[in-house]
Amino acid sequence: MKLVLEPIVKSEFEDLFVRIKEGIFPYVDAVFGWDDKFQRQRLENEYSLDWFYWVKMKQDRVGVLCYKRHNASCHVHWLIVFPEWRQRNIGTSIMAFVQKKARESGCTAVTLSSFKCNANAIQFYQGLGYVIIEEEEDFVSMSLSLR
Repeated sequence: MKLVLEPIVKSEFEDLFVRIKEGIFPYVDAVFGWDDKFQRQRLENEYSLDWFYWVKMKQDRVGVLCYKRHNASCHVHWLIVFPEWRQRNIGTSIMAFVQKKARESGCTAVTLSSFKCNANAIQFYQGLGYVIIEEEEDFVSMSLSLR
C-alpha cells in the first residue's frame, strides 16, 4: 500500500477541523465536554499547521497525521484514519512511516498520548510495541524506543 503525506495548507483548515472533530469528538466530549469554539481556537493557537499532513492513498484522503520532533523524540499528536478507510492497516503503515522518519532524523523514540477511554487506540499502539510510560486520570503517555 503506497501512502503519501501531503502538507495541509491554511485554506484547508476547515476541512482539517471537521476531520479532527470526527476523530476525537467522542473522547474529548466524554472527558471535557466538546466546545467547538474552544477546540477550534486550540487547534489554531497550540499547533503549527506545518505539523499536519493529509494521508493520501492514490488521490483519496484516508487520514490526518500531526507529528513533530520534540527533543530527542518524534511526538505524534494525532493519527486519525477516516472511518471509511479503517480496518485496512493504514494506521500501521502510517506509524511505520513515522518511525522510519524519526530514525532518519536521529530520534531515539516515538511518543504519543491517548485518552484512556480510547481503548482501541491504546490496544493498537501496544500491538505496535508502544508501552505506557505514564498514566494520568484521563490520559496515557506511550513510547516506542527506536534503539
